[in-house]
Amino acid sequence: MTFQDVAAAIGNALKEQFEVEVVPTNGAEDNMKLLCLDKVDLGLVHASTKELRPGITSIMNLFTSTLHIITSDPKIAKITDIGSDTRVILAPEGSGTAMLGKKLLEFYGIKAHIVPVNTFLNARDSLIFGKADVVFVVGGIPVDFLNGLINKYKYHLVSIPNPAAVSRVFPFLKEDFIPYGVYGGLKLLPDTNISIVSVNTVLVASPEFSSRANSSHIVERITKLIFDNRQELIESHPAMNFLNKTFAIEEPPFPLHPGAYRVHYRERTLLPLSPDLVKLLTWLVSFIVTVMGAVIGRRKNRWSKWNNILRPIWIETLDLLDELNEVGLSKNRRFEIYRRLLVLKNDLLRAAESFGTNVKHTEPVRDVITEAIRRAKYPFLDTAIDFTMMTDAMRRRPKK
Repeated sequence: MTFQDVAAAIGNALKEQFEVEVVPTNGAEDNMKLLCLDKVDLGLVHASTKELRPGITSIMNLFTSTLHIITSDPKIAKITDIGSDTRVILAPEGSGTAMLGKKLLEFYGIKAHIVPVNTFLNARDSLIFGKADVVFVVGGIPVDFLNGLINKYKYHLVSIPNPAAVSRVFPFLKEDFIPYGVYGGLKLLPDTNISIVSVNTVLVASPEFSSRANSSHIVERITKLIFDNRQELIESHPAMNFLNKTFAIEEPPFPLHPGAYRVHYRERTLLPLSPDLVKLLTWLVSFIVTVMGAVIGRRKNRWSKWNNILRPIWIETLDLLDELNEVGLSKNRRFEIYRRLLVLKNDLLRAAESFGTNVKHTEPVRDVITEAIRRAKYPFLDTAIDFTMMTDAMRRRPKK
């Protein structure tokens, strides 16, 4: 499974400077229990295990774990097709899969027959030999034991309806999808994108370890080693492709460890695009606009009208940029954002023309929208949006 593969790879990376022992467990919940009991120093957990865990600190997000629901029953296409007589395996107790599966069944009001198992391999064998109808698995794509299973035994993946509603109830879950053809073989499966949810997998430190006098220095070295060995981690599992300096600090479920904070923010030239930052930028620019309007005097009314045109376009662009920064954003939503940005760009040019303003005055805002369009269309580009261009745009006065 993904946890064991990634934990072993991290252990190998840290052995350059530390003595490391990798402890096998059933998954995220077991790891959290060991951390809270101070029986391990570091552990991999899901962001969903954050409730009532005082003293735990985040080091970084490592990858996204995606829910897989697999069955051979052709009548089960979505999770709501599971009936009370359906035999369901939620993976071993102590795993993040078991906890997440219970929450989803409760959310959809499903009372299925739960089949207990001790390991993920037992879950796989139960499915193959007809002892279970549905198995839940949470892991980085591709989940190892599903490779070949779907093609060989004619199983298929099950979707969940309205994953956005699930993520609103459980904020740690993200609307996501299993992409077409990711489990290949004689036949590419799934044969279409499967709507589903995912959760961030986080490397965290125990309360006892975090309270040590030298823990900041140690965690700083650990964080650097993980980034330095990123390629080796990707080779351990493709899900580690998610790891980068932006995703590493995306909505940490626990307070960020001071040693990790120094690595994540020391060399950053652009603050992370968080909702609080967007609100601050919006307030600052609105304040600048208000002050300028008072000083301009006889051009106050004209400037206010132009600002009323420009500000909504600017604010909506910031909101869309913030959404584009979300890791695991669905392709459909990314395409919707792309189309909306094109509309905003055209609205800006038409507004400038109808208002009688020199089109050059819109260039800073237009440039940012153009960069946002590129980010939406080509998500693999690491584009840094320069928000000083936005401020410049709001400070330009329209032509008489």
